[in-house]
Amino acid sequence: MDGRLEYIVIVIILIEKEMRIDLKNRSIGLFLCVILGFACNRYADFDYFDRDAVITDIYTNISEAVLAPGGIQQVTYWPIPANADPMKLKWTTSNSEVAIVNEWGVITAVGKGSADIIVSDGSISKTILVTVNLQE
Repeated sequence: MDGRLEYIVIVIILIEKEMRIDLKNRSIGLFLCVILGFACNRYADFDYFDRDAVITDIYTNISEAVLAPGGIQQVTYWPIPANADPMKLKWTTSNSEVAIVNEWGVITAVGKGSADIIVSDGSISKTILVTVNLQE
């Protein structure tokens, strides 16, 4: 193996067991956590994150979603700069009767209507418009 795959396999095994990890190659660890769609330092201790870094923007892979009731949409997200602590980001919904969101950016459609899903660090925020339509 070229080394990168070994790191990824180790990370998946350790995260699955909810152990703290510290990788020599933090960029691969960060990449894996972004791909899996959750904040790495919930399970892992990466020196990569600068807890004092000021978030200047937030990347999200979508700006809107259309779902049926019970539908799920995972938002891939990270703070900018990339070494800022992703655990500073908090998720909220404007209407929990339409859509809810958990701390990892997983949106669940609840009932018909529209809701804004907001990810924010307190000063910077991104909004995702969620529309829930009834299945026919």
